Amino acid sequence: MSKKIVTAAFIFAVLLMVVLLSLYVMTFGTVISDSQSVWGAFGDYFGGILNPIFGALAFVGVLWSLHLQLGQLNHMTESRQDDELLQVVKDIDSRISECLGTQVGFVSGVGGLEPVYIRHMLAEAERSPALLGTSDAYMNFLSSARAEGSIMESPVREMKHLLISLHEVLSEHTSSHNRRYQGLVRYYIQKASRLVVMMRHVKNTPETTLVFLEQALT
Repeated sequence: MSKKIVTAAFIFAVLLMVVLLSLYVMTFGTVISDSQSVWGAFGDYFGGILNPIFGALAFVGVLWSLHLQLGQLNHMTESRQDDELLQVVKDIDSRISECLGTQVGFVSGVGGLEPVYIRHMLAEAERSPALLGTSDAYMNFLSSARAEGSIMESPVREMKHLLISLHEVLSEHTSSHNRRYQGLVRYYIQKASRLVVMMRHVKNTPETTLVFLEQALT
């Protein structure tokens, strides 16, 4: 409970007692009685009015305290969900990076044969998405990735499952608009969306997942 609320409640209680005392004095005067019954009536007057009011205020205070605790609990729950979401997205990104590091073959370079990885094929897909067929290396990669049981089919299939998992996880959290890590999550989505063109060429990923990754950045 905030300091302002406590101060306001204290001032209200003091003013209430002052008002009640003023009404009593205005009605019965300021003569101090030596009668026990008069003092008893005076106590009943104050207690009969103040006790229910203070009791109601105490009840409201308890309700307000429960409301604050519930709000804190909800905030902690949302924070924990945000942390879990970020960890899942980071894990998916790490596993996709491992798949992109799979070696495809070799090409002739200045110093001899140089290894080629799936990430190079990804760059090739991004370079000319409308010119499919102009790169022999890329076409050979696609052919191998589509062949069941091939060396390339396994990591590409793993990337497909990772993208589907990313789609499912993010779909379950679309109702949360105040994530602490919204910028970071968007960064990882942007990285994953780079796979869209290549995975469309491979033709093994649900279109709903690919469209989701494209639309998540708009």
